[in-house]
Amino acid sequence: MAAREAKRLFGQLLDDAQRTPVKIDRHGRTVAVVVSSAEYDRLATYRQHLLSQVAQGGQAPSGEMGELLSEDAQQVAQEELETLLLEGINSGPAEPFDWDEMRREVRERIEGRQHKSA
Repeated sequence: MAAREAKRLFGQLLDDAQRTPVKIDRHGRTVAVVVSSAEYDRLATYRQHLLSQVAQGGQAPSGEMGELLSEDAQQVAQEELETLLLEGINSGPAEPFDWDEMRREVRERIEGRQHKSA
């Protein structure tokens, strides 16, 4: 359906989208696809399921679907990282950190594990 036609027949577009996805074209190329709310929810649930399977070490699909999921997973990871960074920035002023104390604690833990395994 052409974009102008979609604008003119918006009510019909919504009705049609309840039955099947409707592609909207502008200048000869598809610029959008209108789907029903139920179809959108189904696709979003499927996407989330696939992403969680990949995140848990499951086998990602191959080909274009695998590439899309990989890009999607990278975007989700980027958004999570940005959220964590903003939380850190907004958490207030930084407090001094004793790196020497941290090194001592790490060495003690490593030595404790070595003694347990010996």
